[in-house]
Amino acid sequence: MEILIGVAVIGVFSAMRILFEYERGGGLGKLIRAKGPGLVVLLPFGVDRLKRIDLHTVALDVPP
Repeated sequence: MEILIGVAVIGVFSAMRILFEYERGGGLGKLIRAKGPGLVVLLPFGVDRLKRIDLHTVALDVPP
């Protein structure tokens, strides 16, 4: 019984992700829209995946 409870607790905590203000999370193509910053809950045990998208602006030096 304790093992089953332990697996359930690990499954719940492994399904949580924290996204910062400069990140968005996407997954499953167009089926589910991009998730915003904050706590994101996914389906556990590899059913749902999260791809982190960085929104930082990259400045490049372009030669004249």
